[in-house]
Amino acid sequence: PRITNRHNMPLTGPCFIYGNHSNYYDPFLMNVGMTQEPTAGVMTRGQFHKTLPRIFMDSIGIVPTSKYVPEPGIIRSVIRMIQQERMIVIFPEGGRRWDGKPKPLIETTLKLFWKMGIPVHPVQLHGSYLGWPRWADHIRKGSHEVRFMVPIHPSDFDDFEVFAKKCRSLMDFDEYNPP
Repeated sequence: PRITNRHNMPLTGPCFIYGNHSNYYDPFLMNVGMTQEPTAGVMTRGQFHKTLPRIFMDSIGIVPTSKYVPEPGIIRSVIRMIQQERMIVIFPEGGRRWDGKPKPLIETTLKLFWKMGIPVHPVQLHGSYLGWPRWADHIRKGSHEVRFMVPIHPSDFDDFEVFAKKCRSLMDFDEYNPP
């Protein structure tokens, strides 16, 4: 993948990293250039049913969650990651895109970003959907761009609604029109 705006890439935590979600390898795309420190994150529970992937994800700090269900235990795990000064990857769409168009961002995830008061790093993954659409049974040849946007600091916004609108606007792009 081609990494653009590398100067906006986080090098250490605590911080959140969020982006659009189109296929299974999106978390790995986000981590391609981050060589100083591994990221932690939140992932749907369905990926934890197989033994080897579960052991791997547990070892690097990936926390299982249910889709679209608020879980207080997840919040405690995220707070623990922040205290450990980890970089935390979260996909606030809650799942992979079906058609390359943005899904609504989960409000509770945006509230978590706001309440924690740490930098939020938006990442646009271009070419991800075309490389492996959710409905396809195999990866397709294509190019990928991992675009790190200017970090957002909750303290720079007067209220949650303005902050949430900014977060949403950065993920509102159609993946059928890559740069």
